[in-house]
Amino acid sequence: MSKQALLDKAEEWIPWRTVATWFLWRTIDDEPVEY
Repeated sequence: MSKQALLDKAEEWIPWRTVATWFLWRTIDDEPVEY
């Protein structure tokens, strides 16, 4: 995948980056969290 293709794909995720990051971190943290 070229650098430009990767940047183009990442641009589609701009509105969801925070949610995606939170979700990925939660998958490796197995301790329950209460909100």
